[in-house]
Amino acid sequence: MLPPEVRESLAAAEYLCAHSAGGDIAQLLKLGLAKPEWIDGSKVLDSLLLARMVDENRVKGSYELETFLLSRRNTAPWKATTSDLLEATGC
Repeated sequence: MLPPEVRESLAAAEYLCAHSAGGDIAQLLKLGLAKPEWIDGSKVLDSLLLARMVDENRVKGSYELETFLLSRRNTAPWKATTSDLLEATGC
C-alpha cells in the first residue's frame, strides 16, 4: 500500500521520469495510478532510452543508471551503499 503522500505526488505530477520506465508504468497501472500520457509515452522521460540515444554502442552493463552517470559526471557513487543496506535489512 502506498502512503497517501506518494499517491498525491503522483496525481500532481505532469511527467514521469524514470530509468527503464516500462516496469514502473506497469506497476502504476496495477495500482491504478498511471496517467494516459505516461502509458502512451508522451509525457515520459526515460533516462535509459535517452542514454541509448546519446551513445548506442556502449558495452553491456554500461547503461545502468549509476554507471552511465559516473561516466558522464564527476559525482560520488551511491549504489554500493544502497545495495549493502538492502542486503542487511532484506528489504
